[in-house]
Amino acid sequence: SGYSPVYFFAALFSLAGSVLVYLLNFASIDMARDAYVGERLDLGSSMNYVVGRIGTFIVASIVGVLLSITIILIPVSIFMFVIIVMDETGVGAAVSRAWSVITRDIGDVTVIILASIIGTILLSFVPLIGGLLTACLGVVIDLAFISVYEKYRSETY
Repeated sequence: SGYSPVYFFAALFSLAGSVLVYLLNFASIDMARDAYVGERLDLGSSMNYVVGRIGTFIVASIVGVLLSITIILIPVSIFMFVIIVMDETGVGAAVSRAWSVITRDIGDVTVIILASIIGTILLSFVPLIGGLLTACLGVVIDLAFISVYEKYRSETY
């Protein structure tokens, strides 16, 4: 009447996989930025960048969850992550800039969010590779947010 070691290792592998997915999510934003500005794509470099700023990303994740509780602030949360990577800034500055971008370009942001929601719903019905396709859609959505933010920066700064 005890737990089998299999459960322990399954939990350990699950935790390790979750941490890896967490890191890869931020690395994909960094790589999307690299692709957008025409830099060479390098997963190792992006992972090193994320690990080097892990404290900022953990705080940003907590703030992102709090923002996401109110459904209407989800775009602020998404933009915050993009801005943290694009400008290599902190959470406070990123939230402020995210709010400015969204209030200025609400039409573009609305289209991106709707495309994300509809795409995610449709891809959830695809057997076997739906998760992979949804991850790919996430990168495309990140690129769209990067594009909106770059337009905002070029007009503002």
